[in-house]
Amino acid sequence: MAAAIPVSAADVRTIVNLPIDGNIESTLSAHSAAAISYLRNHVEKTHYDEATSETPGSALASAFRYAYSFILFESVLEFINIKTIGTGIIKSTGIDDQAAELLTVKDIASFKKSLELRALTQIIDYFNLTGKNRYRELLTGSQSIRGTRASVISGDDDDE
Repeated sequence: MAAAIPVSAADVRTIVNLPIDGNIESTLSAHSAAAISYLRNHVEKTHYDEATSETPGSALASAFRYAYSFILFESVLEFINIKTIGTGIIKSTGIDDQAAELLTVKDIASFKKSLELRALTQIIDYFNLTGKNRYRELLTGSQSIRGTRASVISGDDDDE
């Protein structure tokens, strides 16, 4: 069995429902390191190591394959100019297919957030603290408080 990640550009294209296009596959391949880095930074090292090993468990392999695909697509979204199979980046086309309404910057930002949330949901059982914080931030819109420490300073008043 092969490692769960990285996933080939052709398989990512299939998972996220993109058309067959060499330019898209080369863009996906060029951004592969970003998806790997993202996953490595958001999951426990033991789970990441298993996902990149030659014998990942089937549940873990499936979760990481989908998470990798969604993160990779999120990473390249604004770089590819495509019309996906089914519903996709183009919001609507005219009756004669000559007019098209593209996603706005706000639409793309929302779509990217949705893809990242979908990716993190796939690997929720494997999060490290960074993964948990990012997931919470995407769900609530607020950043988490990171390790706040408090201590009480007491003075010795026994000098009398």
